[in-house]
Amino acid sequence: MRICALLAILLAVQLAGCTSARHAVASSKPALSPLTPCESREVSLDGTDAVVTSNADSTLASVRVVDASNDASRREALAAIYHTFGAVHVDNDLVARSSKWGLATWTDRCGRPATVTFPTQSPVR
Repeated sequence: MRICALLAILLAVQLAGCTSARHAVASSKPALSPLTPCESREVSLDGTDAVVTSNADSTLASVRVVDASNDASRREALAAIYHTFGAVHVDNDLVARSSKWGLATWTDRCGRPATVTFPTQSPVR
C-alpha cells in the first residue's frame, strides 16, 4: 500500500514539474496582446523599446522606437509589431472641439490633436 501511495505522489510531482516547465518556456516568448481602442502601450522586444498607439477602432495608429541596441534588433522588433498589429492606419475621422475661448481644436476620435502635414514637392529638374 505504501509503495502505491509513494508511486502516486512521485507521478504527481513529475507531472507538475513537466507542466510548469512547459509554462515557463511558453511565457519566455514575448506575446503581444491585441490593442484596445485609444491605447498607448510600451513594448519591449529583444532589447528594443517602442511605444505603440491605437485608433478608436483598435487599429495601429503609430509606432515610435524609443531605444534599440542595434539596427538589426530594431528591424526585427518593428517586423514583429507590424506582423502582430498590422500596418499603420491614420485615423482621418477628425472632430472639432471648441475651447472656452471659442477656438476649435481638431482631434481624432481618441482626443489626440491632429497634425496636418503637407506633402513636400520635389524640385523639377
